[in-house]
Parts: sequence; structure tokens; C-alpha cells
Amino acid sequence: MADEPKKKTATLFMKFLIEEVADDSELDEAALIALGKRFLREQQSMDDDDDEGLMSSDSDDESAKKKKKQKKKAATTKKKKGPKKEKDPNAPKKPLSSYMLFSKASRADVKASCPTMTPSELMKELGSQWRGLEEADKKPYADAYAKDKARYDEEMKTYSAAKPFGARD
Repeated sequence: MADEPKKKTATLFMKFLIEEVADDSELDEAALIALGKRFLREQQSMDDDDDEGLMSSDSDDESAKKKKKQKKKAATTKKKKGPKKEKDPNAPKKPLSSYMLFSKASRADVKASCPTMTPSELMKELGSQWRGLEEADKKPYADAYAKDKARYDEEMKTYSAAKPFGARD
């Protein structure tokens, strides 16, 4: 990346020209050479410790970009919530969806057909198989879901009846 300092100097020189020649639209060659020499002298006279002048505009731009990025990140971050509510171990388990019942039944077959698949590839394959199934093929899984949902609803009724209304753990 030996060209990087040259690019930075060229960019600084262009900024310098824009600032110095804001009103003059036409410059002759001698005036342009004189401005170039003046720019080089100012660049050489600057200390590395002193970031005033032309170099400060770049650092200001960079710091402004950093501040803008931090502000955007702060706006998109979620607010921290309180501690997570613990689940009651006695509460009934929710029913598995028909897709999850299909995945549970078909996973071993797909894994056996291609044992080198990663878990994510395996789930992608199961998802594509599920999307490819017709409604008649999905019906047994939907029926199993409905049966499990009825079980869950019944267990929730007895579980909720055992707890007083509005009681929290």
C-alpha cells in the first residue's frame, strides 16, 4: 500500500485548491505551480504532533463519521430488559408444530442418506422437503398437531385452575 500516502496527499491538495481557488475559475499554469509549491511547503512545515491546518479536516471528517456510526448503533440497539422470567417446571409443554413433527420424523432418514450434512444444511433440506409436500401428505402431521394442541389446552385448563387468578411466581 505504498500508494496510500500519495492518494492522501493528492486528496489534501485538492481540498487545498478548492479552498484557495474558490472564486477563480481560470488558473494559468504558473499560478497552479505556485499553489502546488505553497501547498508542499505548508505540508512539510507541519509537525506530526500538530494536527492543525489541512490534516485536521480529515481527522474531523473521520471523527464525525465515527460519531454518526456510534449514534446509529445506539439507536438500533435494543434496550436491556429485566431478568428473564423463570418457567414453571410443572407447566405443560407446548405442542410441536406440524413442521416440527415432520422434521422429527424425517430427520433420521435424511441424515442417513447424507451423513456429511451439517445441521444447518440438514434443516434446509427438511424445509425444502416440507415445502414440496402436498396438503394430503401434510395432513397426518396436521392431525397430530391438532391432537397435541387439544392435550395442551386441556392440561393448561387444569394447570391454570390450580393457580389462583393473577398469581405470579
